[in-house]
Amino acid sequence: MTDTFTFLRITADGDRRPHHRTARTGSERVQALRIALGGEPLHIAVTDRHLSVWCAPRAYLAGRAHNPVATAVVTHLGGRPPEPLAGPVVIAGRRGADSAGLTRAQLSAVLQIVDALR
Repeated sequence: MTDTFTFLRITADGDRRPHHRTARTGSERVQALRIALGGEPLHIAVTDRHLSVWCAPRAYLAGRAHNPVATAVVTHLGGRPPEPLAGPVVIAGRRGADSAGLTRAQLSAVLQIVDALR
């Protein structure tokens, strides 16, 4: 089964863009996250069990620019990042324990949150 993996990428300069990738397997979704983040994805738990948030670990220590918009969004979603968020952050959907594409309604709701916090 082909699945469109839709996620929102928030960059350090506050740009937010939806991305759409074809992903047939979980490993293809992880690869899409690696590319979007520029490194191995680290999951950040949030209170909405239908969303998954990802960052690149140690991006701040590696000298990537602080991402205040993503930090505000993740905090708003009930997340507690293990370190200051830097570089891009990805918000995707979630089905059970697996990442999934955002639905149109989820994407719209997350974009409204991002725009309110920018």
